[in-house]
Amino acid sequence: MSGHYIWSWYHSSLIECPLDYAFILMMEVPELWIGVVPGEGDIQQHNHPDGAENRVVSAGHRRGLQLSDLCCLGDEDSAQSLCSALQQQQQHRTTEGRSHSQESGEEESLGGNTSHPGVHLSGPALLCHLYGWLRPSLLQVTLLRMTSDLLALLPPQALRCGILYCENQPVFDWSGLTHALALLATVVCHALVQQVCERHSRMTEVRVQTALTGALYKQALSRCSIPGCLPSPAPSLTPLRADVGRLAELPVSLSALWSSWVQGTVCVCLLWRELGPSSLAGLAVLLLLVPLTSAVQRRARLLQRSQESVRGERQQLVQEMLNGIKTVKLLVLEAWFQCRVGIAREKELETLRILGFLTAFSLLDRVCVPFLVCVSSLGVYVLVDDGNVLTASQVFTCVCLFTLLRSPFNLLPSLALHLTQTWHSLCHLDHFLFSQEVSHTENGTLSENGVKKSCLEEHSDRCSNETLRETEANTVHLPKHGVSSVCIRLYLHVCGLGWVLLTVLSQVCVCVVGVCQTGLLAVWTRQAKELQGLEEWRELRDSRLSVYAVLGLLQALSVCCVALAVTGGSLKASASLHSELLFARLRLPLRFYQITPSSLVLRSLSQEMYVIDELVPANLLSWLSCWLQVFVTVLLIVYISPLFILIVPVLTYLFLTIQVQDEVTSGSHDDPLTRCYGALNEHLVCRYNCILLDRWVSVWLDAFAGLVLFLVSVTLLDSEVDPSAVGLVLTYTLSLREVLHLLVQASCGVESSAGAIQKMDQHAHMEREPPWSVPCRAPPSWPKEGVVEFRSYETELNPSPAELSFCTRTREKVGVVSRSGAELDAITSSLFRLVEGRRGVLMIDGVDISSVGLHDLRSRLAVIARVPTLFSCSLRSNLDPWGCHGDAQVWQALERCHLKERVSLLPGQLLYPLQHGGAGLSSSERRLLCVCRALLKGCVVLVVEDPVPPVDVHTERLLQSIIHTHFSHCTGLYLTQNPGNVTHTDRVLVLDGGRVAEFDCASALLQRGALFSQLLSETHRNQDTEEE
Repeated sequence: MSGHYIWSWYHSSLIECPLDYAFILMMEVPELWIGVVPGEGDIQQHNHPDGAENRVVSAGHRRGLQLSDLCCLGDEDSAQSLCSALQQQQQHRTTEGRSHSQESGEEESLGGNTSHPGVHLSGPALLCHLYGWLRPSLLQVTLLRMTSDLLALLPPQALRCGILYCENQPVFDWSGLTHALALLATVVCHALVQQVCERHSRMTEVRVQTALTGALYKQALSRCSIPGCLPSPAPSLTPLRADVGRLAELPVSLSALWSSWVQGTVCVCLLWRELGPSSLAGLAVLLLLVPLTSAVQRRARLLQRSQESVRGERQQLVQEMLNGIKTVKLLVLEAWFQCRVGIAREKELETLRILGFLTAFSLLDRVCVPFLVCVSSLGVYVLVDDGNVLTASQVFTCVCLFTLLRSPFNLLPSLALHLTQTWHSLCHLDHFLFSQEVSHTENGTLSENGVKKSCLEEHSDRCSNETLRETEANTVHLPKHGVSSVCIRLYLHVCGLGWVLLTVLSQVCVCVVGVCQTGLLAVWTRQAKELQGLEEWRELRDSRLSVYAVLGLLQALSVCCVALAVTGGSLKASASLHSELLFARLRLPLRFYQITPSSLVLRSLSQEMYVIDELVPANLLSWLSCWLQVFVTVLLIVYISPLFILIVPVLTYLFLTIQVQDEVTSGSHDDPLTRCYGALNEHLVCRYNCILLDRWVSVWLDAFAGLVLFLVSVTLLDSEVDPSAVGLVLTYTLSLREVLHLLVQASCGVESSAGAIQKMDQHAHMEREPPWSVPCRAPPSWPKEGVVEFRSYETELNPSPAELSFCTRTREKVGVVSRSGAELDAITSSLFRLVEGRRGVLMIDGVDISSVGLHDLRSRLAVIARVPTLFSCSLRSNLDPWGCHGDAQVWQALERCHLKERVSLLPGQLLYPLQHGGAGLSSSERRLLCVCRALLKGCVVLVVEDPVPPVDVHTERLLQSIIHTHFSHCTGLYLTQNPGNVTHTDRVLVLDGGRVAEFDCASALLQRGALFSQLLSETHRNQDTEEE
């Protein structure tokens, strides 16, 4: 395998930092943690010296990454090794089960009834195999996750100690610098353990996915019709892709679930220490929101399924259009298909509109639930007892703890659904892998490792080559900052200035109101210390609670405005861009579709539209929200400590430098389920490096956030700033780490999404067909006589007729015969201008067809194409797409084509829905329906091509009779390679080498004994040979 093709799935534009030693030091910190837990895909040290990640970073900065630039895996972590490990676990448990079964049988034969608990597997066997194989990894991930979640509780406690120090109530006899260092230490410890946990979790997920993929591929080989060889990627694996991904996420999800509830329990205990029983009010709010959240999620899932169904219908229409694109252009059905696809698109957008409104609830849950929890707990605390006076340490510690407490409650609504879906996926995979009727391991079909090496290598090379060709054809690298900014401006322009301004203003309002809410709590705690009497306290309490509630209501309204604006603008952009893309695709010349795989064309109308519909607005909104949050945090810090503004430029430059290092592409890569072990190993290397570099950048972001936190805390804790202001600033600074991670992710998402917009913009500027209509249109009655004249005409086709010259008479039937099908196709392509002429003139009734619009020309010509193409709609719509004729005319045309009786027996008759190109109808019936369609068109020039596949003699004679009787007013051109099919025509045109060899009536040519006679004799000999 080559291994040197451009990998567009993770294309890095990372900058090279001169501080190599610092880079290596920061990169090796997580490696020290990972080194204590073996077996997680560490890099072979003899293959990769220190700073291997920096080498990848440097290579990604210079050019697009290649597989040779990436860090390789050790032999024990290759795809083959992982698949073998799972297979060995399976064989081990199977051997144990058989031995226990034999022992049980012997005891039963002796009359024993001893049972062996745990011998027989309960549930799917795959679950037992995975558990036995992943037990050490599961334990590691669970312990790391629990440690990370418990360490997340330390920063709020360090913040509490720092605020108490400012209130002159220190918990420890420390200085301000010591408190700042303690706060930094808690953040650093949590960040490091979290990075290690994330890396182990993602590597465990990749290992499970890789092993299951290999098992699926092995089983697909065993199901192959030819033992040990798979001729093509198995289509049965496609539905299992989601099952593999869902099952691979299960270990990580379970570990997060267990640890989050431990974290939640400790959070409740800490909140009880701060607020006592009043803390249960916030807990009750979270519990009451669980059913509502579950109902909204169920509704969203139903809408997503409906959207997938509608999207599938639209994609099926597009696929049908692409499969019959030549017929679409010949019959001038571009606008008809655009209308049909547009109707399906409107249904899809309507579902997206409802889903967009549901995003308002998700935004409310993310933004307003913290307010509801705080106002309920703090309100109950100050209302139940007039002696309960809030302090800064209480307020900001509770704010941080309530933020952490939301994690288990966010998991609860989706837990049941996720476990149910995972169980179903497990059952599907278990049935596919271990069903007895498809297992061939005992009859020697597969080798010991499940796959014969020679077959695997052969198919691996073939899969790799096919993947390489498709990757090179569809690789879209991440657009540079300038290009991506242009793409984003284009998207915002399509959204509309009004929706964009409303989104920005609403999001600014959300952010400002959030700051005002937290600032109000700080002002409240500061003013509470200055009060003397109980009445003043009650007045202050009531006024602050009222203002706090009003701010919450204003925040909720702002969130709803954000959801409304984002939904409205994104739907407008989606509708406009899809319409432009579909129109641009329909305007492309036929030769584009002949050299481009239909899968790539379909991908632009499916995957790219998915990115534009859902990912672009979400990424832009997240990017805007995070930047506003960072801006507000900086303003707060500068407002409280003005000297901090001196280092803001340095910190800004440092952050932008780190952010640039995390750019990735949205280029697609083949799913590993359709590839073999060799390509799967390359996929594994790419995934590993993605995890490695992602963690590398995350460490730098954590270091940046820790630096900011340390500078701010050192500045504030040893100053005379009010403790409430200290708590406010440090709370926002603590949240800066998460905001920065989200900001970088959103920035990468925006950069990646810009690739889809860039491709759509490129499609709009691709070479198009000539205009469909021109100002100087041909007369409505043109053509009248149907005289077709070629004057030394050549096209851009290769091969092309060389200076073709001939002229038909009025309403003459001419048979065109040639040994080459390409020469016959050139006649049709020339008449319908599927390709443009290079020299010479082609005229119909004295009018040069190059001066006529394409639709004007093609609508005046009729064709009975070689392949009888019918579309998935009613029979009537196939015959009369625009409904220009009444039912009586349609029935009359069917009667003339001898199809009236057949159609009258169909359910619904004219409204009978045709599926899959006329499935259920014979090839002869489909061809006669195409004749009926041409008859309804009523054109003066008719082109008849040889049928593929060939029809019976009776149908062909019936066709000739219909044309002779009902197309007598037309000039007919019969294009065929069989001279016997055109002996009934007025004259026969024989082509040889792209030139006119003979042109006379059939009888004269036969008497002359020329080329036509020779072709006829050859045809008869071939037919006799086939009959023998």
